[in-house]
Amino acid sequence: MMLKERTDCAGMGILRVSLLLLLTLAVLPASSLAAQKKPSPIPRATAIKGSYLYYFAHYVTWPKKTRAPADRFVITVMGNAPLVLVLKKLSLKKKVRGKPLVIRTLRTLKDWKPCHILFIGKSRKSELARVRRLAERDHVLLVGDTPGFEKRGCTINFFEKNNNVRFFINLSAERKAGLKISSKLLNVAVIVRRLVKKSPYGARTKSAE
Repeated sequence: MMLKERTDCAGMGILRVSLLLLLTLAVLPASSLAAQKKPSPIPRATAIKGSYLYYFAHYVTWPKKTRAPADRFVITVMGNAPLVLVLKKLSLKKKVRGKPLVIRTLRTLKDWKPCHILFIGKSRKSELARVRRLAERDHVLLVGDTPGFEKRGCTINFFEKNNNVRFFINLSAERKAGLKISSKLLNVAVIVRRLVKKSPYGARTKSAE
């Protein structure tokens, strides 16, 4: 696997400010000082990932042939209930390019519906290969937070380093899904350029440059 870390201090600074503002919406139940002092039931890393997912929506371009709904922006979550709570709080106050933000959960692939972003949690890793094929077909931005997912089909995969949430972007997965990711996002990511030949979860995947 070839990795190239692109660093951009100015871009990272803007990203952090944006995330701080979003985290206020995502994890604080009220604006009073008393409410702010109460510990959040949502893990900090989960709240950050939810804010990132909203942020990604503004820096990814979907092809015209996407099968996702045109009148709303849909984020689907598989296997992470706390993340659903974070996103639903954001959806009450935020829009994406003027469209309502809709949050769905996917309990079984039989209920698959095209969306713009799909997050797959570690508990659903056995389904990753199938989800990847559906995401490529429907031009879905596939996001995970499990070690190795950036090599197994996820276009974006979160990881934690020095108590910070960061993310990989796989350029091959981006291309296969027909997506275009802004350089502003690429500049603050760790870049992966290949997909592995075989998935450890029981399904084969093709190598890509």
